[in-house]
Amino acid sequence: MSEDLSGLSEADRRAVRFARRFDLRNIIGTVFVVYGAVLLVLGALNGEQDRAQAAGISINLWTGGPMLVVGALFFAWARRAPRPVSELVPEEDPARPE
Repeated sequence: MSEDLSGLSEADRRAVRFARRFDLRNIIGTVFVVYGAVLLVLGALNGEQDRAQAAGISINLWTGGPMLVVGALFFAWARRAPRPVSELVPEEDPARPE
């Protein structure tokens, strides 16, 4: 699952971990999880009043649960298929002057 980072310098390892931590899939997953949790709490606290307005259906609960699942799927996707090290760390070019 995770590529071996032992052949990289400490700075490159930190850069790879940073880039993977702030992968867009993790950010989107965080947004879905936070919003889903808020909707679940609101659905649990305001149950009767919201159900009366929505024909007996607790919309916050029915929306918050799937949002939590989608957020978890984004996290799993980012963990299962991380960006390759070759995309995150540039290859050393011996012809390039420093």
